[in-house]
Amino acid sequence: MVGEIGGTNNNYARFQCKTFEEVKAMVLDVVQATVDAATLQRIMEYRAR
Repeated sequence: MVGEIGGTNNNYARFQCKTFEEVKAMVLDVVQATVDAATLQRIMEYRAR
């Protein structure tokens, strides 16, 4: 996997002037998306063998 996951989501929220509560509400979605991306990457690597 190339680059970090999640940083873009955090920066997006900051630059959109979101409140702390709005950012906090996004955390679970960001974490789930990160887990999904990592899982997909593992599946792709396994199939490439």
